[in-house]
Amino acid sequence: MLCGMMSAACPQPDLTVARTLALWPGTAAAFVRLGTDCVGCPLARFCTLDYIARTYRLSMQAVLAELQGCLPADREERSA
Repeated sequence: MLCGMMSAACPQPDLTVARTLALWPGTAAAFVRLGTDCVGCPLARFCTLDYIARTYRLSMQAVLAELQGCLPADREERSA
């Protein structure tokens, strides 16, 4: 099941890239697949997912879906 926009256990548009990677290290693959240069970028602690979507001309929905596909299968159990 995909995460809802209000779920705290899923990436949100206002999260920074660095925080996203810290919470879910597996999302690094999603940033690469999306064609971004975010992994290893020194500005990752400042750039939000919303900013990345706009900068790379990606839909926010596509970015979130790609990131959610990298989340651990037990994410819902851990957030309960």
